[in-house]
Amino acid sequence: MKKLKGDEMSKYPKIGELVVPGQKISSIEAFSPGKNAYRENGYVYSATVGNVLKDMKKRVIWVYPRKENPNLTATGDIVIGQVVDIKEKTARVKIIGKIKPKRVLFKNTFTGEIYIANTSKEYVESMIQIFGVGDMIKCKVVGSTSYGLILETKGENLGVVYSKCTNCGASLKLKVKGKEKILYCYGCHKTFRGKKIASDYGRTVLFK
Repeated sequence: MKKLKGDEMSKYPKIGELVVPGQKISSIEAFSPGKNAYRENGYVYSATVGNVLKDMKKRVIWVYPRKENPNLTATGDIVIGQVVDIKEKTARVKIIGKIKPKRVLFKNTFTGEIYIANTSKEYVESMIQIFGVGDMIKCKVVGSTSYGLILETKGENLGVVYSKCTNCGASLKLKVKGKEKILYCYGCHKTFRGKKIASDYGRTVLFK
């Protein structure tokens, strides 16, 4: 195993630090995943809410689960997050807080996954058509795995609530043409069609 230098170690949680599901806790070069941790794409991630523990001799890192956490989400909660990665059939979301049943801004972010079947009541061919990296979305928690929360955006009140133009970076404004909802950029006059837009786009109070 490779020992991390000081600047590299500062990127990851220290022993005893509280972590949440999906949070990166080490590189695989430095530590192997133990209990309540998993490896993915060269890094080790937490699989639960708890405190980081490390065996410096065996170079193993794991998470001691925390039984009570007031910020932990439950099935049915409505959360706000940002799309950080997107593929044809899935999107990864960094969850920053929840707005129902109680409004809470998380001190640490959660990781969530949206599968294409959970995005809309209508047929969706590709996730890339309805979401983009950087979009702020409102989702419902429908389950969890060791990799994080499982989310859905079915329903008129769920979906994109804030988005920026990929061309100039300006905030996009909602326009309704008949039954079609489009996002329009007044900066460069670019139009975005096909996104899964929430009914309260632009009106949802985001965390600051």
